[in-house]
Amino acid sequence: MDVIVDGKPQAAGASATAFETVTRIGRDLRAEGRAIVDICVDGERIGPEDLETRLGDKAAAAPGSITIASEALNTLTRGAISSLRDVLPELPKACRTLAAIFQGESPESGFESFSHVFDIWSQIKQRQQEIASALGASPDTIYMDGGAVADINEDLNRAVVDAYEALKAKDWVLLGDHLEYELAPRAEREQAIVNRLAQLADAPADSPACGVR
Repeated sequence: MDVIVDGKPQAAGASATAFETVTRIGRDLRAEGRAIVDICVDGERIGPEDLETRLGDKAAAAPGSITIASEALNTLTRGAISSLRDVLPELPKACRTLAAIFQGESPESGFESFSHVFDIWSQIKQRQQEIASALGASPDTIYMDGGAVADINEDLNRAVVDAYEALKAKDWVLLGDHLEYELAPRAEREQAIVNRLAQLADAPADSPACGVR
């Protein structure tokens, strides 16, 4: 099996499976301050969510080639953080706009926008997770305001469920209240989470990251 990382041939090592080979390379890159951004096996691009399924039972020698591209972690995380900061100010505004629509004369007109806003919010949380993972952390280990980000996310999930229940019941007044007084403030807090991620990204590599346990 040929292993190529950033255009340079690498020793495959003695890994039992191709997945273990990729995992080892990922660890080595992380130690160098880099992260895998693209993986091709025998010319086929494979997403990170499919790696174990596709490679976990393949002997290390089975694929003809594994080609990996990586990028500096600080470049990846800062770019992702910047893109989140561009989007986040609109989130609480969207919640308050939706609250007015659902408590107005045509609440049904807010259905599509409601789904769109929460699709975007889900993508924001996924991006935060990816940034945390790239920094070697997780929502369970990042703390702010005395609590873990995982707890903040769980609190958000409960608020979202309450809003969906109000939507299903067509209780427009309650739904508007959830959007205005429960979800909009939580949307504003997303910026604080991103600020903490930025703080971790800017921490020197050889020093303990503030707020991580």
